[in-house]
Amino acid sequence: MIRGPFLTLPNVISLARIPLAIAAVATYAGGVRLAAQLLMVASFLTDALDGAVARWTGSTSQWGRVLDPLADKIVFAVFAVAFARFGVIPWWLVFTLVGRDLFISIGSALHMGRIGEVPSSNLLGKASTAALAAYLFKQAFWPAAPVALGLDPLGWTAVAILLVSTSSYVLLYLRHQARPESKATRAEPLTG
Repeated sequence: MIRGPFLTLPNVISLARIPLAIAAVATYAGGVRLAAQLLMVASFLTDALDGAVARWTGSTSQWGRVLDPLADKIVFAVFAVAFARFGVIPWWLVFTLVGRDLFISIGSALHMGRIGEVPSSNLLGKASTAALAAYLFKQAFWPAAPVALGLDPLGWTAVAILLVSTSSYVLLYLRHQARPESKATRAEPLTG
């Protein structure tokens, strides 16, 4: 069970990421390039801002540990589907990204049931988010010729970091499964 306040400033910032992404896609589709760039950057920056505000104000919460990665997953799905429809990224990347996010979400829910609290993201998860954001932004506005399977070197770097971070979560989950723990045991990262 998720405990604590829901409507905190960091959580509102996390949730704002979704309409910013939708507005970025709408302006991109309308050909308003500068507005699309600003909205896309704003949606990505809220990912760093929500955590910073939570730490600065002492308002970290279990809801924040759920909403932040959930907002990330929705935002990346919005951008990925839109940019695949516009032909700037390959569809297999969309399916890989969405499938990975579903896999991580299910694993996180199972992990939460085992340890009794919401797990948080790790450094590799944050790195995969940053790499994917950089690739999507660059590809949307300055698309590069693919080197293989529709991706350029930055795209392949993002995919590699995504796979490494996913593997780290799987290993962490398996490590927790292999040892007996009480519900009072401190959570280790699993979402990303």
